[in-house]
Amino acid sequence: MANEDSTAEVQTNGIKGVCDTNNIMMELWDRAAPTLTKEELRWFAGATDLAENATISLQKTVIGIGCLVNEDESGGNFQSIDDVPDLLFHIQHSLDQIRTLYGIARNADSRLKHFEKYRGLDEIKSVK
Repeated sequence: MANEDSTAEVQTNGIKGVCDTNNIMMELWDRAAPTLTKEELRWFAGATDLAENATISLQKTVIGIGCLVNEDESGGNFQSIDDVPDLLFHIQHSLDQIRTLYGIARNADSRLKHFEKYRGLDEIKSVK
C-alpha cells in the first residue's frame, strides 16, 4: 500500500521498512555483498567518487537556486505554495541517496581490505 510520499510499506520475505530508493539499494547490497569477488568489490568501492561528484553537483544546484531566489523580485520562480517544500524534499532525497551510495562504497572498501575475515563471517551467517 502506498503512503503519501508514494512509497510502500513492505512486510514480506524478511524485508522491512519503506520501499524507497535507499532501502532498495541497501537490501540489494546486503544480499549481494557476501558473494562479490575482489574485482567486484573494487568496482563498488569506486562509488565514493560517484558520491563525491553527486555531492558537488547538488551543491552547485543549491547555490544556483539560492542565487535565483536572492535575485527574485516578484519574478515568480516559486509561484505555488508547494514549490519550495517540493524542492527541499527533493534535495533531502538526493542527499539520502548520496549518503547511501557512500555507505555502500565504504562497506565495499572495508570488505576488500579484510576480504578473508568477511568471507569467514559470511560463511558462518549462511550456515545459521
